[in-house]
Amino acid sequence: MFYESSRYVVTALLLFATSASGQAAPRLKDKGPTVPRDFEGKFGFYTVVLKIDTVQEKDGLIRFTGTHAYTPGDYTMKVEGVIDRKTWRVSLRESEPSRANSDTNGSFEGAISEDFQAIDAVWTTNGSRNNGELKLKARKATE
Repeated sequence: MFYESSRYVVTALLLFATSASGQAAPRLKDKGPTVPRDFEGKFGFYTVVLKIDTVQEKDGLIRFTGTHAYTPGDYTMKVEGVIDRKTWRVSLRESEPSRANSDTNGSFEGAISEDFQAIDAVWTTNGSRNNGELKLKARKATE
């Protein structure tokens, strides 16, 4: 009988010691900074605002969707993007432009800073239209 009860006590102590010592299981916030939802910057003479609606991370790849808004011209495009957390490479693809004759036959390829505060990418396309560099900075969150 003593053996049975002491076995339970030892098991409980081992469970407690295991959970109390060592590193805690990683939490979402331990993965580092989160992707901001609003960026603003330049592509050629355009001012570009990137609004991110959804973010999902799996196996070190962060996938997001959102919208690019361009001014002057006041037109928008849907955006799908991928960030590789290991290399800090970023790829942005645009679709469904609100303005006819917009060039969506390509993607922005570049890098994002490790704190997710800056994107620097180049428009890569099969054609030669709208070549240029996209430079975006995270906008401060309003509280």
